[in-house]
Amino acid sequence: MVQPENTSDHGNELHLTVPTMSDMFVHFLFGSKKYESALICFVNAVLSDVFRKPIKTVTVRNPFSVQMFLQDKTTMLDIVAEDENSRLLDIEIQIVNHRYFEERTLYYWAKLYASQLTKSESYKTLKPVVSIILTDFQVFKELDSLHTTFHITSNDDKRVLLTDHFEMHFLRVPERIDDQTPMDVSPSLKCWLTFFGYPKKTTEAMMLEVANSDAGVQAAEDAYGDFMQTPEYCQISVLRDKIQRDRISQLETRWEEGREEGREEGLIAGEAKGKAQVLVKILDRQLGPIPAELKTKILQMTDGVELDRLTDIALSTTSLEQFNENFR
Repeated sequence: MVQPENTSDHGNELHLTVPTMSDMFVHFLFGSKKYESALICFVNAVLSDVFRKPIKTVTVRNPFSVQMFLQDKTTMLDIVAEDENSRLLDIEIQIVNHRYFEERTLYYWAKLYASQLTKSESYKTLKPVVSIILTDFQVFKELDSLHTTFHITSNDDKRVLLTDHFEMHFLRVPERIDDQTPMDVSPSLKCWLTFFGYPKKTTEAMMLEVANSDAGVQAAEDAYGDFMQTPEYCQISVLRDKIQRDRISQLETRWEEGREEGREEGLIAGEAKGKAQVLVKILDRQLGPIPAELKTKILQMTDGVELDRLTDIALSTTSLEQFNENFR
């Protein structure tokens, strides 16, 4: 394992270790032309695990650029690629669970699917979108599998698909990875999950072992070495990780505060009205004074569940435009 050279900070050595699930490293790995083979191998490891046809070539639509990470230090960036059949591939890394996480993944799948059409284009030009979501936590408590795949099927016969355009894969890095860890996935996908467990769940020795047994993971290991030899990348990645974790902590605190305010005001003015007032306060605090028209619409809402959904969005949004996209 190649580590970056130590740097000095007021005479103290600073040693940076970037997790392989860092979104910046993953974008460097899968978004760099040099490591295109790693992206193809990873996607095929996922597809072959559920007996799907492998891809041959891939073109990344949003290739790696350090500038995109310097300009936006909070947003987790997906990798969007296209295979030889124009099928879109959306690869997302998520290390922290969020409320409505499943709905969020569906929303971003739909957004990418809809982005294929302009007003003048026909529906027949639409191509399938395959989402691959790699998480550090268990999304579905009812399922123990490390790889869960979703399609839209008939209740009467699961073999009948509404369309083959929808396909969503959830991958989970297990809590602990060693020789005794059961993994109900193919050998190649097991190697990838082991790779993405470093350094929290996977040792350096295990990293080297899986790299030696899988050509795709070997390419990923080479990419990690190159990344770690670039101090600027390491520093930006560690800073992004800290900012994102601090922000998540702040959002959780604000959520609890908002829920408490909603309970107090709900007792006085009714549950929905109290939630609406809290939502307006959060938006004002996050984005500055909101337009009067939007404020009026929110205060007139009576659906408590929808207000809860919008409050979650408000706590994590970075712009009024982003919030309005979710306001229906």
